[in-house]
Amino acid sequence: MISPRLSRPFGRTRRAIVSLALLAAVGSPTAFAQLNPHIRGPVLSTNDLRGDFVAAGTGLRGTGGTGTITIVGIPPDSFVKEALLYWAVLDNAQTAQAGQITFAGNAVTGALIGSTPAPCGSAMSSSFVYRADVTPYVTGNGPYAISGAYDSGNVAVAPVTEGASLVIIYSNVTSANRDIVIYEGASVANSNGAQVSSTLSFFNGTTPVTGATLCYIVGDGQSGLSDSAFINGLSAATNIFDGSDAPAGLDYWDTDTIDATAFLTGGVTSFNSAVQAGTDCILWVATPFSITSPYPPADIVTENLTPNVPQGTRFQMRVTASNTSGSNVPVFARIDVFRQPGALVGTMLQNKGGTLPAGATVQKVFGRNIPRGVPPGLTNQPLYILTTLTNRLSGAFIDDDYVIMYVR
Repeated sequence: MISPRLSRPFGRTRRAIVSLALLAAVGSPTAFAQLNPHIRGPVLSTNDLRGDFVAAGTGLRGTGGTGTITIVGIPPDSFVKEALLYWAVLDNAQTAQAGQITFAGNAVTGALIGSTPAPCGSAMSSSFVYRADVTPYVTGNGPYAISGAYDSGNVAVAPVTEGASLVIIYSNVTSANRDIVIYEGASVANSNGAQVSSTLSFFNGTTPVTGATLCYIVGDGQSGLSDSAFINGLSAATNIFDGSDAPAGLDYWDTDTIDATAFLTGGVTSFNSAVQAGTDCILWVATPFSITSPYPPADIVTENLTPNVPQGTRFQMRVTASNTSGSNVPVFARIDVFRQPGALVGTMLQNKGGTLPAGATVQKVFGRNIPRGVPPGLTNQPLYILTTLTNRLSGAFIDDDYVIMYVR
């Protein structure tokens, strides 16, 4: 079980983080572990923004560790905010090699986010699930090559990499305002009727619910065998985990996105998601979820103009603040820079006071010179730049959003 690393210091979804560990332990008695919320440095699992996520994957089992993930669906004039790569390795013991992979020509090291028994019928004893932040290497739609995954080239000989999936969160100022959460880990349903479930929370839905999209990243699914997915106990999909990720005919990996709108009630703030084995045993890896948010009236979008910055050059980001209400909003704006797991590095903008007029949209570009001589251990590591709006009269939270910067 993967424990949450840090509470979110800002945002409308602040809750007691200790409850997450308890929540993760609750579920079907057949579950080995439940998925837990992905926490991004100082930001908890919620990403409240105008934008959405897309996800796609590739099967890798028996390929020797090579494949291609093809991303489609990111609208024009969007900005990639964050890109996460997930993969699962079947083996008899954890090894350092399993966490190494090459993505779009760049060697990356993944964090182990979960382990569980291998799916039934496997010649290996265990499953190991990894996640890597690949934001610097993702620009938008298109193919992204995978190589160097820890795979023997034989589907029945350890090690076996089941597949890999890429989840991209993007901002787009013309999109609806959405809450986006990602739950991740390793959970296996290993006998006919066995079900594993997780409670997804830390979001706010409209009344009625609109734009609810749920993605299942699942390993070991095979065509011709049975399985199911459930939302709040209702059947959401049947025989969905059929190894449908490219290349055709390989099986064993799915990145399946469904419309969850009809399964959720107005004003929803949490729901149960589950997968169930039939004749097919399945390994549940991650579940991104997005839903149209009832907020603003006032909101912000932050975008990287230079997300991957060489030493000695200048980092730039653009902040767009919009007020869709019918009245003026007095605001304080603040921009803080954090490094995982949430240490404050510095402040780009102190509490800047002003008024956001009704119906107005304001854009500002902020920048900082990046000095030479950054310690090697801090290069290519994410810096989270968090912009927060509060009501300067009442002190009430309005909105926050972040971008990720990398110094190289």
